[in-house]
Amino acid sequence: MNIGIFDSGIGGVTVLKEIVKILPNENYIYYSDSKNNPYGDKNDDEIIKVCEDIVEKLINKDCKVIVIACNTASAKCVEYLRKKYTNIPFIAIEPAYKMVYDYAYDEPTLIMATKGTIESEKFNLLYTKYNNNKTDILACVGLANIIENCNSDNNEILKEYLNKNLIQYKGNVKNVVLGCTHYPLIKDKIKEVLGNGITFFDGAPNLAKHLKDVLQENNILENNEGKIEFIDSNNSEEKRQRFYNYLKETTEIKAVIFDMDGTLIDSELIKENGWKYAGKQVGINIDDEIMLKIRGTNKAFIEKFLSDRFNNSFDFNQLYEIREQYINKHINEYGMQGKKGLNEILNYLKENDYKIALASSSSEDIIKRYLKQLNVYDLFDVIIGGDMVKEGKPDPEIYLTAAKLLNVNPKNCIGVEDSNNGILSVYRAGMKPIFIKDLDEPSNKTINMTYKSCESLMELMNFLDKLKNM
Repeated sequence: MNIGIFDSGIGGVTVLKEIVKILPNENYIYYSDSKNNPYGDKNDDEIIKVCEDIVEKLINKDCKVIVIACNTASAKCVEYLRKKYTNIPFIAIEPAYKMVYDYAYDEPTLIMATKGTIESEKFNLLYTKYNNNKTDILACVGLANIIENCNSDNNEILKEYLNKNLIQYKGNVKNVVLGCTHYPLIKDKIKEVLGNGITFFDGAPNLAKHLKDVLQENNILENNEGKIEFIDSNNSEEKRQRFYNYLKETTEIKAVIFDMDGTLIDSELIKENGWKYAGKQVGINIDDEIMLKIRGTNKAFIEKFLSDRFNNSFDFNQLYEIREQYINKHINEYGMQGKKGLNEILNYLKENDYKIALASSSSEDIIKRYLKQLNVYDLFDVIIGGDMVKEGKPDPEIYLTAAKLLNVNPKNCIGVEDSNNGILSVYRAGMKPIFIKDLDEPSNKTINMTYKSCESLMELMNFLDKLKNM
């Protein structure tokens, strides 16, 4: 059986992408209703009739569950469809405004959505319930249609639209809720207007998790071939090609950029204990709260943070030297241990023609010493240390530098990290953040930014293999 997904066009590919990440072995039928696009111009009865017709088609295609990947359709007709088709689960997308309430309540926020979504009762109930009184709502009339028909001829139209409608929010918002499934396709364009410091909130990742839960609860999870069939109501070959191009673009990985400490080698705890030991020697208390703030950052960031925290009451160079002595003594006595799966994943990436880089807050000399000790130094195409960039993590500079030297577009790079600061650095670089569990528990904000969470390097290798063969 299949999972049916429909949208007013190809924007729902952004939802499908998230679903496939956690359900790669299901078969999918995606229905693009370009014939009736855009839905935002239609009244409730018209939308219900259109969606009802699509549901009938998907049921006839042996779909066991139906995902409504259009915010307007979800807002207008999901309750009607659930009442009429009681024997099939419906999973409906909605703007991720609750995530702002949960993860970034005090930050100024912009909700971008279609006029139809904003005027719906469902959206207004959501907004009223979770309003942080720091939120602007923008009805993006016509934007989904511009994106739907976006090509080289109307890129300037898109750019002009965004500049005209978003420029007033530049510097005034930190979060953007993408209330239409078309909008994640233009994140880069939105950032060009609002700036790189924006955090996007998108309902698709949570929808994917909910879908998996529903399949498990109903005992209808399957282990199929992972086929994806595309149907367009206008039989548009151009839409078909763009759909598969978007799907490939969002999953195609050309380079993997790793953090080092805690991600590839088992050194994070040693270094953390080194900071705490050195702190005691110079008369300051570097506790767990402080470690959470500085973990994953470079020497310059740590010096400034600790100097500010303790009012310059100690000699940082002395502190750093004591820490280095502690670490070196431990390594000399016990050696340096690579994380489980280190050799396997690096060899897999080489064999499958991925470019490999290291972007670590440690200095270049330390990186070379550790990697050579583990006999993996020569497997990296590019190595960037924290002393080779001006800004440390969570600034994106170190990841953007690695991507530039690899000659790979950041959107086709994965950044693998074990810290919240590291994930933020990867996210701000426009890459796909992968979280590997070590000492840090991922914060709520990190969870929202993460492309995939893995328990180990071996799990990451298996995930990459599935993406490659999609």
